[in-house]
Amino acid sequence: MRKSLILVLTLALLLGITGIASAAGNPFSDVPVGHWSYSAIQTLVAGKIIDGDGRMFNGDKTVTRYEMAAITAVAITHMDKANAEQKALINKLTAEYKDELKKMNVRVTNLEEKTSKVVISGSARLKLDDATHAGTDNFGGVSNDLTYAANDNQHFAVDLLATYKIGSGWFLEYENLWERSIKYPNNTDSDTFSYLQNEGIQSFVTGPIGGGTLYLGRISYAPAYGLAYNRQASGANYTWGDNTKTTLTWARTNYDAVLRGATISVAVNKDTNVRLAYEGIRYGGSDESGDYSGGKIWIDDGYNYYAPENGIYWEAGFDTKVAKNLKFTFAGTKSNIVSEYSNKAYFAQLKYKEVNTKIVGSSDVFAEYRKIPTKAVYDRGSSNDYYCIDFKGVKLGFEYVVLPNTKVTAVYMDGKDADTGKTDLKLYRGQFEWFF
Repeated sequence: MRKSLILVLTLALLLGITGIASAAGNPFSDVPVGHWSYSAIQTLVAGKIIDGDGRMFNGDKTVTRYEMAAITAVAITHMDKANAEQKALINKLTAEYKDELKKMNVRVTNLEEKTSKVVISGSARLKLDDATHAGTDNFGGVSNDLTYAANDNQHFAVDLLATYKIGSGWFLEYENLWERSIKYPNNTDSDTFSYLQNEGIQSFVTGPIGGGTLYLGRISYAPAYGLAYNRQASGANYTWGDNTKTTLTWARTNYDAVLRGATISVAVNKDTNVRLAYEGIRYGGSDESGDYSGGKIWIDDGYNYYAPENGIYWEAGFDTKVAKNLKFTFAGTKSNIVSEYSNKAYFAQLKYKEVNTKIVGSSDVFAEYRKIPTKAVYDRGSSNDYYCIDFKGVKLGFEYVVLPNTKVTAVYMDGKDADTGKTDLKLYRGQFEWFF
């Protein structure tokens, strides 16, 4: 019996799908070589929506429509952990194999009803930071200017994501973050972390068009490895391709600057990925003032410096599996901003295993070195936990799942400011997260 059929029968048993065994003796029609379903399943396997070896769908072997329908049923049951692009693929597969799913006694109607309702997901977070900045207790990572001028970041936060199925593979999504300081619950002092934050992080519509996926609205934007830019962007974002994915973006940044971006991601093989990103940013927003004489503009964002009217940021990197359960990631950036500080940044990370919040006892351990001067990147505001601005040094940590959907994280950071190298920085973090 073919390996693909064995996998499908195993998945069917796990789901409790009845009727597939008796149907195995019937003549099945094959899904033609080159059919879009194969690449769709490859994408879902790569995204860990379904388990299996994506190479069985590489196009040189065929599977039957019943086999493809059984795998589609598995994907539907995992709809809650799929992103918008993956949901669009699952819905497309469901429509293609609707008749086969019904003949296999899969309750397609109920599944369609499940995916058509509004789905609420998200997480809650308790973060406790103890940090030092040149010997004082004021290392931060999420202050307005990200220069470590804030006090310890200790808060409780709830991040809610609502997804509504519009139809034909299109979805409306809205994400809101509510965060309350624990250390300073009622303090509005600008030198501390905001005591209360309530922000609509994302609000967009997305769906398939022209062989790709289109996003319209405010999205979380992190091209390549998110080193040069990792914040929100408001505008249009279009992605297409499978093993080689291309993304084009035209949007506005949080500082009202015009953003034009392009990203290429190449899956070299099942263990290695390479990514390249370009961000062109035309200044002139509310936090940027002064004249444009000489092609430069004064940036009043807490750093206060002159930058080219048209800022350019390049990022390149790769990730690869170097051994069983061991992954290495490297990325670097360079901008066209000329100042007394460096305009180049990079980070390197070695990670053992990958935590799965649904499995109790799942864990990972990571070690990272980063050097990120302020002029090398544009906006790192939403990723302070991972790629702090103006920091060079090490980051060590581990994650552990103590209960289903409950993760504990411990982090230690030790280094100096990246611009001058004169200020010692140190951080201890304990964090609990609950996912739903």
